[in-house]
Amino acid sequence: MANVIVRNAVRALILSEPGDRLLLVRLFVPDSGKHIWLAPGGGMEAGEKPQEALHREVWEETGATIQDPVGPVWHRSLLFRFRGEDIEQHEQYFLLRMPEFAAHGDNNPAANEAELLGEYRWWSVAEIAASDEIFVPLTLAQHLRPLIRGEIPAASFDVGM
Repeated sequence: MANVIVRNAVRALILSEPGDRLLLVRLFVPDSGKHIWLAPGGGMEAGEKPQEALHREVWEETGATIQDPVGPVWHRSLLFRFRGEDIEQHEQYFLLRMPEFAAHGDNNPAANEAELLGEYRWWSVAEIAASDEIFVPLTLAQHLRPLIRGEIPAASFDVGM
């Protein structure tokens, strides 16, 4: 891949409290023509610290104001093609607990991103594990179970693709 864009990103694992459902957003990936479900989040801006980016991204993509994120609890790195550009993305995942709310992307200033975000949904781990939909990371259900049980890793670990 020539001219790879390196991008650091953050994602929010927002678990409902009470309950143990995870908020995910459906994204259309134009280069593959597929829809994927992923945790809200996105790229860090120049000079931004991860937790600053997390607060901004969650507000832009869900409308929620967050407090006390835990982590990062996971990380992953991936190479992908998005709108004809090759991206090398390094993501950090943070855990949040909050009551369920009606998420929306009305605060997203990037129209080219907002148009690709579809529905928001609160998913149980059982629904994720049983679904034919594509979730990222692909190991989401497996790695989510310990977090639901309150098992917070001592250090962030790689959850793969």
